[in-house]
Amino acid sequence: MKSKSFVIGSIIIFAIGLIVCLIHNNTGVISSLLLITGLLFLIPGVLNLLTLLDRRGKSADKKPSGIALMISWISTIAAIILGAMILITPESFRSLFLFIIGAILVLFSVSLIYSMAVNLKAVNLPIWMYAMPVLVLADGVVLACNLIKHENTQALMMGLGLIVISVAFFVTVAFVSAYNRAQAKAAEAPKESLPDKA
Repeated sequence: MKSKSFVIGSIIIFAIGLIVCLIHNNTGVISSLLLITGLLFLIPGVLNLLTLLDRRGKSADKKPSGIALMISWISTIAAIILGAMILITPESFRSLFLFIIGAILVLFSVSLIYSMAVNLKAVNLPIWMYAMPVLVLADGVVLACNLIKHENTQALMMGLGLIVISVAFFVTVAFVSAYNRAQAKAAEAPKESLPDKA
């Protein structure tokens, strides 16, 4: 497990979850999150489009291969179209947005539960550690199935889910790091000297 990347990822997820929790009472919070998502698609798409257009005047040796160029054009146009559609009609993407966020939480929680139970079995994590990903799993299912219709509650569940799963990742990394240090210390411990033969 690459602890540094997990810690950085956990901090980013925690920050996003905290921001969502802080604004969850705002009117039209889901629409606002959708608009931000639309901009996150549109702005990079437009920038990438300008980059692709700028490359057209350059020599052939500086251009990417035909397949790579085609994929770049397709992904760029798709990002621009999707971003523009979300910005123009955000309400039509509400259910899809909730499903995607819920599915991400479900994937995060299931992968963590599997990792804790199988890959990290030797670490002997405490049983209470499983409560966090299980709660996030339930939260993700509720969001993905759109079982709660109140948007402020949806935003709060979204933010709390991100916070809890980030804390679960962080605590897991802490336990694994402590286990690895203990193993390394045990390996470096001086062996008892054998008695000299007469």
